[in-house]
Amino acid sequence: MILINLINTIFYLAIAYLSIGLYLYVVSKRFFDITAKSFKRIFSSHKDSNFISDKQRLPSEQVNKKVIHFFLLHGTILNFFMLLLLIFYYL
Repeated sequence: MILINLINTIFYLAIAYLSIGLYLYVVSKRFFDITAKSFKRIFSSHKDSNFISDKQRLPSEQVNKKVIHFFLLHGTILNFFMLLLLIFYYL
């Protein structure tokens, strides 16, 4: 019973890590930059309609590559560990 709870907990942690890592990977590949620029243009005041503020960085510029690697690596390691525990459980 304890082993099943451990496997389930590791699965949830691994899925969370991988989801965060994959989301950050998509953001880092400039997928949401056009949307961010469009929102800046729409919600800027009328007097600044020709000038888009460069004070805020784009979403792809805010993501650190080391953070992406951290989440993807740890999510993969947790999945591998979970699979080992599953093999041990079914043997």
